[in-house]
Amino acid sequence: MYIDGLQKAGLGKYLYDVLDGKVKVVGVAKNAYSGIDSDYAVYRGDSNKPLYITAAGLSVDSAKNSIQSMAGMHCHPLLLKRVDRLCRDEAASQKEYD
Repeated sequence: MYIDGLQKAGLGKYLYDVLDGKVKVVGVAKNAYSGIDSDYAVYRGDSNKPLYITAAGLSVDSAKNSIQSMAGMHCHPLLLKRVDRLCRDEAASQKEYD
């Protein structure tokens, strides 16, 4: 799971390694990292803007198919929108305690 598709490890790769490869990890980026090509792009709904998918523990094609089939009519799957919102809310609440 490399953010350039080949060599540069991303957060997902570090997570996969920490979990000893026991859990499949799919990375989803709204913007392409330098060096990643269109083989990692997925277009959802009627969006002209792709998501860039990487994977550890499963093939990129399998990860792309999973993201493609997730609920939601627009570029970003509903589940990922909800997870993002929960994480942002939690991060904001943690700042209150710092």
